[in-house]
Amino acid sequence: AQKKPLQLLVAEDNPVNKLVVDGFLGKLGYKPHIVSNGLEVLEFLKENSVDVIFMDVQMPEMDGIEATKNIVKNYPPEKRPIIIALTASTMQEDIDCCLASGMSDFISKPIQIQEINRVLSKISLENSASPPVRSDSAKSLSNHKNPFLREEIFDQNKVGGGILAGPKET
Repeated sequence: AQKKPLQLLVAEDNPVNKLVVDGFLGKLGYKPHIVSNGLEVLEFLKENSVDVIFMDVQMPEMDGIEATKNIVKNYPPEKRPIIIALTASTMQEDIDCCLASGMSDFISKPIQIQEINRVLSKISLENSASPPVRSDSAKSLSNHKNPFLREEIFDQNKVGGGILAGPKET
C-alpha cells in the first residue's frame, strides 16, 4: 500500500530546538514547516493544511496552550491537526494541562528522535497507515549544510537524549 506522507508543522521559538527538531524530522524523511509562536501557527493554518503540529508549550506572543485551544475551538475534529506538545515541564499537572487544552500527546525536552518516531508511528497506526519511511529525496544529516546537524557531530550514544555532542573521536 502507498504510504501517505504526513504534513508537519513545528512551532518552536528556540533556534537550537528548531534545528534539532528539523534535523530529526529530516532524518526520518520529513520536511516540516517551522514557525516561531502560536500566532504564526494560526496564520499558517489559515492558508495551509497540516496533519501534525509539534507545538512548544512556552512561546512568546501566544503560547502553545492558547494556540491549541484556539485550534480546537475553530476547527472541527475531522479537519483538526493532531497536536503534540514539546515541553521541558514534565510534571503531571503540566502534562494534564497540555492534554486538557486539546493536545494529543507530548514529547519532553531535551527532544529525542525516538520520541518523535514513537509519536509519528502511533499517529500512522491510528490512521490505519504504516509507519513513515524515509523518502529518497530526504537529505541525510551527514550532508546537511549546518555543521551542528551532521551525523558525525551527534554522539550516537547521546542522540536519543537530544544532546548535541562534539565530533566523535576516531
